[in-house]
Amino acid sequence: MTPHRHWFKSYSPHRIPIRLADNSTVYSAGVGSVVFQPVVNGKETRAVEFTRVLHVPDLRSNLLSCLYLARHKGFNITISAQSIDFQCKGILLFTATIHSNNSAELDGSTLTSETAFSVSTLPVDLSLWHCRFIHHNYAEVKSMISKDLVSGLKLESSLCPDSICEPCLAGKMHSLPFPSSLNHNRSPLELVHSDLHGPLLVASHSGYKYWITFIDDATRFRAVYLLKAKLEAFEAFKVYKSWAETQLGVKLRALQDDKGGKYMSNAFKSFTELAGIERRHSTRNRPQQNGLAERANRTMGERITAMLSESRLPPSFWGECISSMVHVWNMLPTASLSGTTPFQAFYKRKPDVSHLRVWGCTSYVHVQRDKRNSLQPHYEKCVFIGYPAGYKGWKFYNPVTKRTMISERADFDERYFPSTSKAQLEAVPSFACTPESLPLPNDTSSYSGLPPLQDEGGDNHFPPARPKTPTPSASVPPKEKPVLPLPLPVIPPFIPPVIPPVTPPQIHTRLPVTPPTVGAPLEPPHVPRRTGRVRKPPGQWWKLKQPDLAGNDSDSVLYPEHAKSTTFYSWYQSRYVPDIPFRLNPFASIPAISIPTYRSR
Repeated sequence: MTPHRHWFKSYSPHRIPIRLADNSTVYSAGVGSVVFQPVVNGKETRAVEFTRVLHVPDLRSNLLSCLYLARHKGFNITISAQSIDFQCKGILLFTATIHSNNSAELDGSTLTSETAFSVSTLPVDLSLWHCRFIHHNYAEVKSMISKDLVSGLKLESSLCPDSICEPCLAGKMHSLPFPSSLNHNRSPLELVHSDLHGPLLVASHSGYKYWITFIDDATRFRAVYLLKAKLEAFEAFKVYKSWAETQLGVKLRALQDDKGGKYMSNAFKSFTELAGIERRHSTRNRPQQNGLAERANRTMGERITAMLSESRLPPSFWGECISSMVHVWNMLPTASLSGTTPFQAFYKRKPDVSHLRVWGCTSYVHVQRDKRNSLQPHYEKCVFIGYPAGYKGWKFYNPVTKRTMISERADFDERYFPSTSKAQLEAVPSFACTPESLPLPNDTSSYSGLPPLQDEGGDNHFPPARPKTPTPSASVPPKEKPVLPLPLPVIPPFIPPVIPPVTPPQIHTRLPVTPPTVGAPLEPPHVPRRTGRVRKPPGQWWKLKQPDLAGNDSDSVLYPEHAKSTTFYSWYQSRYVPDIPFRLNPFASIPAISIPTYRSR
């Protein structure tokens, strides 16, 4: 209670009776708040605002209820012989000095209403200005003070700001970037990263919809297994563990995964515990902690899309595509390995890349003798789809028979793909050419050095791919080039052959014959000299009158009277007609040449 009206910062009328110590009654005029500036140990501290202060004009002194502060405001009041300390939540807010008349007076002074409005109840330090500047960062606030960018910015306290600002955390807290790990394991199989990708919208020809990746941290060697369901991840891990430990002769020590359900089954955990394999998991929704496997799956997805787009094959070929991609990827350098490749770091020898071809290109595969007839072509036009594990050869797909095959003899046209038109091919200039048939390397390391990937089928049938619907083009069709007439071929003049005259042939027979029926007319000068093949007949039937034979226009049939045996002889004569000229039109019909025939029986 106070009788000083001008001390109040806020004020409202309030009238209640108040009984004094002399049993007299006075009345209050109002109630409000008063700002007090404490002085502790000779220094001003943070101002304190007393609320619910009664304005009693009839009082002669100011009164402060210590019991009210202790019960309702949580103050701890300590009374000594000379002073009284008022603490709240362990902080000394103000003190009072005890006089000789056993009364105490607060150390400090009150602030009038005009001054109280310009004074903060908090210390004017960097934290206060941070809040006033809508939680702007401390560095910029300090820069404003040092560069004198604004006026009225004064610091009355040099206290260091609190490192925790809950309003800032509520509005500004975010995920910190994950720094790149600089620590790589030097021993193979000391740590293996794994991640599962899928399901894919299109299943492969064998029904696979997932793939799981295993990457050795030391060598960066990658192994991929195709899965039909997530539950097969455990079996794939056991296959990889057996294969890798057999190849390297060391034990797998740790496995890093994303703690997905496929890695957390009871069988998976029991197997790794019995094998002594340490498990490392990434936290929820933090793929960056398993970034090596996650990034590899993303890269494989991008490369598969590029390869399928180039080859124009349907998406169902992604199984063959990823197998070929991993086969080649392990032979390429990476930033984490200096001066070597994952293949060389894993197998301690350089990879041979002479057998690599453009995936999906046209290939002409040799057909062995037992697979074809004598007049059938020696090749099949196929599509190159991969490098089969365990074979020293290539894998091909025949789009006509819907079958796959493995062969070591093939010619590749790496410019042409199944859906590329010949017109587009001829428009592209050829700068280099792949040899017809490069022999495969004698060293089978390029084929045997791969993990046992699932084969998408050896000589199996593939389901026929859906025909692609041609998309109508909105562009203007190209103008047709005029067809130039080809020059007519130069035909040499025809020179008729000169046939020397010959004597009529004689036919030998043992029986006498009757005169024959008159046949086609003969021209003795045009009969060819073929009588050497005909024996001279012993009979006299040939001695016929020549004019009789010239009277008919058909063949003559000769019948002996008493035939015991009949011998057949025949020859042909071609007749040239010089009056009919040849035409230069190659499609015109050529005049027929009569060929009379002589038969005897």
